[in-house]
Amino acid sequence: MEPEMVITFPENKGVEGRYKDFVLRSGDFESWFEGEPPGPFDLFVASIGLCASSNVFAFMRARDYDMDCTRIVLHRHTDQERKMID
Repeated sequence: MEPEMVITFPENKGVEGRYKDFVLRSGDFESWFEGEPPGPFDLFVASIGLCASSNVFAFMRARDYDMDCTRIVLHRHTDQERKMID
């Protein structure tokens, strides 16, 4: 099974992405990173999720929506023949 990235909006502070063994944060947090250092490709994949989710965060915050129960789950699928992400 391909790894998934789960993105949440903790305490309406910003965007938090959990991917493999690390956590990346964007917004009003004390630290932006937690866990084992990711490889360059994993960091790239995680940053795409955080970037896209930042728009969701801004949209929901502007409308004063409750984000406590909101999460985005990204699934990666790799074509085994081409060795490329679909």
